[in-house]
Amino acid sequence: MYSTVSGTVSDGVTCDATYWVRNLREPVLFSTAVQRLRDDGYDIFLEISPHPILLSAIQQGLAHSGREGNVLPSLRREENERLVMLRSLGRSLYARVSGGLEQTLPLQ
Repeated sequence: MYSTVSGTVSDGVTCDATYWVRNLREPVLFSTAVQRLRDDGYDIFLEISPHPILLSAIQQGLAHSGREGNVLPSLRREENERLVMLRSLGRSLYARVSGGLEQTLPLQ
């Protein structure tokens, strides 16, 4: 888990009451956590929410650092939920596949 409280990788064990108090009282280190994810090799970001509000912040952070990545919604208000999720799934799979499906998923 990448913490927006510390901006570092967390094992989740440290998410105790003190952690959540810090989460409420201290500045959110969202861009730090996203940058850390990117530095660790992650390049597909799926926002899990009823309507995407952080996608542009992730895109701006990637652009600012000169990095590329795929930023996808899980849902969009007033759009077919299944279609939005399937579209994002398709885009994430397409982003992972370079040179065709046969490289990643042998057809034999």
